[in-house]
Amino acid sequence: NSNSNTVIENNSKELNNITINQSNSIDIDNKLKENKKPTNHPIGFSLSSLCPYIEKPVENKQIVVESIESNNKNDSSKCPVKKRDVYNVYGQKIDPTNNMPSVANQLKAPGQKIPLSTERVPSQIPKGGTDNDTWVYPSPQMFWNALVRKNKVEGAAEEYMDTVVAIHNNMNENTWKQILEWENIYSVKIRGDTSSDLPKLLKFTGRPDELSPKAKIKMLFGHSPPFDRHDWIVDRNGKQIRYVIDYYHDEDAVTSDQKPKTLTDTNSIKSIKVDVRPALDGLEGLISRLVFMPIRQLTSSTSYNPPPFFPKKRHVLTNDQIVLDINQKFQLIQTNCQETKLKLSHCKSDSECSAASVALQRCVGNVVCPNIVKDFDNILKQDDINNDVLDNAYSKLQSC
Repeated sequence: NSNSNTVIENNSKELNNITINQSNSIDIDNKLKENKKPTNHPIGFSLSSLCPYIEKPVENKQIVVESIESNNKNDSSKCPVKKRDVYNVYGQKIDPTNNMPSVANQLKAPGQKIPLSTERVPSQIPKGGTDNDTWVYPSPQMFWNALVRKNKVEGAAEEYMDTVVAIHNNMNENTWKQILEWENIYSVKIRGDTSSDLPKLLKFTGRPDELSPKAKIKMLFGHSPPFDRHDWIVDRNGKQIRYVIDYYHDEDAVTSDQKPKTLTDTNSIKSIKVDVRPALDGLEGLISRLVFMPIRQLTSSTSYNPPPFFPKKRHVLTNDQIVLDINQKFQLIQTNCQETKLKLSHCKSDSECSAASVALQRCVGNVVCPNIVKDFDNILKQDDINNDVLDNAYSKLQSC
């Protein structure tokens, strides 16, 4: 909210006075500005980037290459066939039927420190254009590669990828469950009639930078914005139906989050709220939203469970608490770290400045992320210190 942004901007100007050189910088300014992100989440970073593979379709980000092919190049009587290959902005050939890369990248990313699993988990979501296939989720290695490619690794860590992928997969499975509640209005096979085909997910697109009309209206009533938006295209007996999906984050529920036990576990991740509904692309979508689904909800004949339209009072209180916490931490940094700041300002040798830099980072870390400082100190106390482990711990301290 505007008050929060004003506080953060003012505090950020003051914190510029204790910023040190780039190689040992403390990104406190960014830490305070990110007050809307779930920084206290058990997995250690915002979930707003749980889906890096989905690309927003922008015309200038697709390169179309035409190639001429012929069964017999020497046979001039045969007409050549034009084959159009479509590439995304990263030079990857994509399948135009589902907007996904044609070839999965399972190689280690540049600078990657630990090996990641390349195992891919089949989903329970039927894939459009096939008879019995389902969508297959990216492996932890593919997920990390996508974050690196899109320059979204800040705040993420390689060792968390298994958990991140589990949450990503679980979120999509629960999204599909909500879609089926809408499809149940029209798809008779879901209700037991085998004469028609089951709904299938044909393709999907991420639109995180575009607020849906419903999200804009909810924000007018004080609701926080969604951290992500998807558009999913469902094949309903040959008819394409677009669904709009907003993903919201419940800041006060993050302490209850756990790694999902199964793909369809609906109890482990409580901080992600999914708002699924058919797009208003025609009269059918409007009637479904205004008439059919409300009737099913009133008669308790559906498990469709969208997040509340109006924000709960505790959500507003949570945002106010974030601002209060930031102010308190800022004051503690100014009070507790003044001496270490002066030592860094007056250091003379490289070794003295390096020690003063680490001391200042530890001081700030003790305020904003004490557990990370504790882990760093424990590694320093070991008799046989592994340099890779120490570098990883120091990187976390710097990021914090």
